[in-house]
Amino acid sequence: MRFMDMRIAFIALQLLAIGILIIGVFRFSRLWVNDKAASYAAMLCAFSTSISETLHIFGQLPTLLSIALFLNAIPHISSWIEHGRKRDFILGLFLTAATTSVHHVTPLFGTVFFVAPIGIAALLANLKRRELYKPSSTLGYLKWISPALIRGFIMGLGMLFLIITIVFPYWHWSITDPITQVSIPHGSRENFIAKPNLGLMFFVIPWGMLITVVPYVILKSARTALWPLGLSVLIALFLGTGGTTPLPRILLGPAFEILTLDRFTFWASILILPFAGLAVQSLWEGRGKILINRAFGSFLSRAFLVLTLVTYVGFAVGTALLPTFRPTQPDFIDPAPIVTFMDEDRHSDWRYLTLGFGDQFAYHSALINAESVDGNYHSARRLPSLMNYSVERLENSKYMGVPGLASLNQFLTNAEKFHLKYVFSNDEFYDPVLHYTGWNPVTRLNNGIRVWEKPDISPLPIVRPRRDLPRYQKLMWGILPIGSLILGLLTLIGLALRQQLISSESRPFLRIAPSPYMTVKVPEPEPTLTVGVATQLAPLPVAWTPPKTMTWLVRVLPLVAASMAAILIIITLQNQRKPLLPETVVERFYQHLDFRETEQAFSLLASDPDLDYGQFLKMQKLTGGLVPSFGKLTSVEPLNMEVVDDGQVRIKLKLIYLTSIGIRPVITEMTLIQNANKVWQIKYEPADKTYTPNLTSSSNAPQFRDLTGQKYSTSMDPVQRLARPEIELMATEVIEDDGRLFVIGRLKNLSEFPACTKVLARAVSTDSEAEFKQHAGRIGPHRLLPGESSAFRVDFEGYLKIQDQPFNAAYNPDEFSVPEFDSLPSDIDVSLSTTVCTPAYYKSVAFSEINISEMDGRQALTLKVSNIGTEIVSTLQLKLSYVDAKGRLTWVEPYYLQNNLIPGEVRVIQIPLSVKMRTHISSPDRLQINGESSAINLNSIWPTGAKLANDDMRVMIDYDAMLYRPLD
Repeated sequence: MRFMDMRIAFIALQLLAIGILIIGVFRFSRLWVNDKAASYAAMLCAFSTSISETLHIFGQLPTLLSIALFLNAIPHISSWIEHGRKRDFILGLFLTAATTSVHHVTPLFGTVFFVAPIGIAALLANLKRRELYKPSSTLGYLKWISPALIRGFIMGLGMLFLIITIVFPYWHWSITDPITQVSIPHGSRENFIAKPNLGLMFFVIPWGMLITVVPYVILKSARTALWPLGLSVLIALFLGTGGTTPLPRILLGPAFEILTLDRFTFWASILILPFAGLAVQSLWEGRGKILINRAFGSFLSRAFLVLTLVTYVGFAVGTALLPTFRPTQPDFIDPAPIVTFMDEDRHSDWRYLTLGFGDQFAYHSALINAESVDGNYHSARRLPSLMNYSVERLENSKYMGVPGLASLNQFLTNAEKFHLKYVFSNDEFYDPVLHYTGWNPVTRLNNGIRVWEKPDISPLPIVRPRRDLPRYQKLMWGILPIGSLILGLLTLIGLALRQQLISSESRPFLRIAPSPYMTVKVPEPEPTLTVGVATQLAPLPVAWTPPKTMTWLVRVLPLVAASMAAILIIITLQNQRKPLLPETVVERFYQHLDFRETEQAFSLLASDPDLDYGQFLKMQKLTGGLVPSFGKLTSVEPLNMEVVDDGQVRIKLKLIYLTSIGIRPVITEMTLIQNANKVWQIKYEPADKTYTPNLTSSSNAPQFRDLTGQKYSTSMDPVQRLARPEIELMATEVIEDDGRLFVIGRLKNLSEFPACTKVLARAVSTDSEAEFKQHAGRIGPHRLLPGESSAFRVDFEGYLKIQDQPFNAAYNPDEFSVPEFDSLPSDIDVSLSTTVCTPAYYKSVAFSEINISEMDGRQALTLKVSNIGTEIVSTLQLKLSYVDAKGRLTWVEPYYLQNNLIPGEVRVIQIPLSVKMRTHISSPDRLQINGESSAINLNSIWPTGAKLANDDMRVMIDYDAMLYRPLD
């Protein structure tokens, strides 16, 4: 039973955190500056871009609430060190404990940036207050400074004790069962100059206009008692630059690869607020106002300040609305259909995986009553394989760096190892890798999410190993964190009720200038007499007059800034009016298509009476497929350009697409013509397609009904016997290629019913007895009709880690990491399993005119591919099997059609063949199938295949078609 919806509770708690944070900034700022400047600092905090980004884009509740509580603890820590009041000692510990319960990293690292400057300033203030009693001897000096130092030491020990006590169960569990997670790349550690989009997200936006206050920080730190705070701001500023400068890596050492450095930028934007409040006060009523008045007059100075504040607020509002105008997350996904699906028919007995959910993954995981193989926080995911790769989450692996899709492929291929049976996909990008690793689409839920299922996956064990923690740790973990948080909130409520939260006496370390009127106390000579108070008019302070040089500098700076802005605007307008180069037009055309901005792409085409927008959309649909429909454009590279005629050029391009099954280069050519306005436009040339003359197509294919879920009383019932169709292993070989190990072979379905098959190869290193298991992945006989045979290949691969790639290397999903065999094993145990299943089989693709030709100096397979059925084939995989003169398999490799194959289409393709010699390390007369000795059936009927030129080797073709069914 829930008190309120989780999203409403999240919003309510975020509002509470923001309120506590604003109060905390005011109280923290009062330690350094006067009350008015602290008020300005609190108002600046409310409209800070770093708060907007953390709240509206990242949604980091622990970050906001923990720093809010910690800022409210710091005034009591400062008061204890300076004055030694026990009440402040207790209140400071209460609020520190509450901070630890929300996010234990904040008090650990925050002590360096928030408490240390306050401790230094409080110690200096304490010594200055007792300066009259400063002794001259060394021993006396040590006794003179020791009280404040001892109080600071006691507070540090108290904070450390609380932090350790509250999170002790977690730390004890981590130490005794250590987290072996490899380093996960994070954008905050990148070079912001080389990757400006990351610099915008993790540096420019959180700083906003506050970055202009940094020179003021340096000036005030050099001249006033604010230097401890200023030093902390500058250190946090440089740590937040990530890999842009070498300083963070030098200061943090190994922790650089673990920490997310955007926290330092966030803390720096909080630490700088007292300086910003002081700067606003100066501009409103201090020397800044006098200087600007002298330079521009009173009206312009006020207008400048108002404009600056409006711009500051506008940046914060714009940051909050950024996800609306430039979405970084998918639209809201209703979790109810997914929860219902996992609750019914005992689907929760298996694990699941989400793809394309974005940050909603954590929200759905909290509602679904089943286990996910993925993890949103590295210390919470306990699958060993998850901790062996450098991806933050599998669900958004297409956006990751080096490991990315290669790691996702491992989980989809070896689903049995993880009891992974269901995938909820919100992104069609992943459809090819799901299909070719043996996953079948089951249904599309009411919320638009497509459900994929892996057949024949064993459920999670009913009894699993579970670590039993001591009872005292269970009690500590169940009581201390939530109890500390409640105690901290009650502390703030108590201070507010007693009017001591924001109305207590303020004694900032930076004292304000004296008032024109001051009070002088004159003590009488006799202590028994009353103290008289005399008030006299003090001499008026001399008004500050800015130097003429400074006045002229202030006058010139806006002119320089305006001139630079005008130049930039003029250059921008000129570039916009200037006709785009042909290369730029082509690049923008493909970028618009990549982002599904078809109207913008159509606007770049030359006018043609035979081509309207509707016809353009139809042609794009007909030319879809693996690359246009399921790929992500990564680069457009012009290879050459030649002038065809006056005002007409032809460009040859190389397009690089990232797909879920690898990087796919596409070479294409386009013609551009220049219109009367000297604007280059693309002459649209539809793909030249050839069709069969038949207008209709009919087939008499058998239909299968899946009855394996029904229960029968005896094992002799037909469906029970059909649950495991009989298959034949026609051939299998162990191949070594450049240190990599492969198992290739061929399977045949001997039953009269369709079968979903799994091939598992197990290799044992003879030296270390380490066992490596791998299923057939993208090249597998996952679906076999009765009597059908197909080749397979098992690639022994590990989980690709960040350490396996050079620094800042380009991402390649075809990269792999090799299992660490001490020596290549000569024996491989092959396990085969089948089950009756009825996915969408499409066998209406025909091949004809198969010949061996030459292409770029090497042999190639030329053939005609025809779609003789009635469905659109969006992706077609051809599996090429090479057989030598002795009838032994030598290699199996895939080839994918880049574009879809529509009904009736006939296409001539040319496939470069692999003639590289690889090493057989298996014996043809030794084979173990399902752990038992066996032999290959030499009487099996093999496809004829095509004979290679000047060679006794033959190549055979199998295929697997994925259909285009967007609405099923």
